[in-house]
Amino acid sequence: MSEGQAGDEGEWLALCQLDDIVPKTAKHFDTGAGGIGVFRFEDGRLFAIEDRCPHAYALLTFGLMDAAKESVMCPLHGWRISLTDGEVKFPAESCMGVRTYEVRVRDGQVEMRAEPKTKPAENMPEGLAG
Repeated sequence: MSEGQAGDEGEWLALCQLDDIVPKTAKHFDTGAGGIGVFRFEDGRLFAIEDRCPHAYALLTFGLMDAAKESVMCPLHGWRISLTDGEVKFPAESCMGVRTYEVRVRDGQVEMRAEPKTKPAENMPEGLAG
């Protein structure tokens, strides 16, 4: 999470007020980039990812968050997705991941960068990306 630092080029999308996302929960947003999940941990860390499991397309915002592993577990089949890079961490690192987005708080407003930080093809293990 950044607090509006210099070099903020690019388009940022306003999502909600920070207080609208209770600590230790996630919130879904429909954006021009598709469904986005914003995850807020108790210590204040925020992550924004594409809100769909790459395996069965379940909403990850309904999943179990793990602060220590910076990940979320899919509510359908238990796949663990990294919130930092979108990679599938369990059951195997062999599935395409999800997009991740930079997120920041500016004047109490949660914003995400419109362009993804990582894209699924960038997350694929070597030899599997086309």
